[in-house]
Amino acid sequence: MKTLKKGILLALEGIDGAGKTTQAALLKAVLETKNYPVVILKEPTNRKYGKQIKKLVHEHRNLSPPDELELFVKDRRDHVTNKIKPLLKEKSIVIMDRYFYSTAAYQGVLRGIGKTVDEILHQNRKFAPEPDITIILDLPPRIGLWRIKNGRDNQTTLFENERYLEMVREAFLGLKVPSVEAIDGTRSIEIVFGHILNMVIQLVNSRVK
Repeated sequence: MKTLKKGILLALEGIDGAGKTTQAALLKAVLETKNYPVVILKEPTNRKYGKQIKKLVHEHRNLSPPDELELFVKDRRDHVTNKIKPLLKEKSIVIMDRYFYSTAAYQGVLRGIGKTVDEILHQNRKFAPEPDITIILDLPPRIGLWRIKNGRDNQTTLFENERYLEMVREAFLGLKVPSVEAIDGTRSIEIVFGHILNMVIQLVNSRVK
């Protein structure tokens, strides 16, 4: 394994069906061929609070917006403490398949949440490490939903409707953070991956001892 000066945190974000999981797997495979220690982490997690979120989402059961946000934050606090920070301390490359920008975008546009996108970001930054690079895979909701329905036998979840996802997309694109870059997710998997890989390799090369 190659040794890094410090751990690297990468986040892949975007609406449902944007291709985050596919790109995370491709990135991990290439980085591992270069002998870097790489781990993919996904949120919501499969830990205590993440399992609660997934159960509610897939059963189309609604919590109040503040309770929903609280559950996502609890899941992330646990994840940061028990997985993300220890891996970064070990100088691993951590690829997040969704992170706190998703929470800000998805929950920040809900009526009755009581917090703006920026306020949710601030809440999470108090305990969660900022990614070195955050990549937003951008595409129209109708394309994302088409991909989901064709890949899941027409099964959708609570958050997957076009009107809501359009608001979430706008929230993602409205983020004004230097480390955040939006990529056209409608392009081929290979073209999107080439763009991501170029950015990541530059960062990784700067962290090698």
